[in-house]
Amino acid sequence: MEAVSCTAQWTAAARALESERSDALSADPWARTLAGGRASTCSTATPVRGPGCT
Repeated sequence: MEAVSCTAQWTAAARALESERSDALSADPWARTLAGGRASTCSTATPVRGPGCT
């Protein structure tokens, strides 16, 4: 279950960062709370981009 929890926190961190953008496509007021400390870690990580992603 720890892996699922970790994935949920990383997803929430990404949602929190998106919510804080001035041109955000979505807003999740609870994302930063759910992400805990992962949001700050996620913001300094190198973004992963797949085919077709910009």
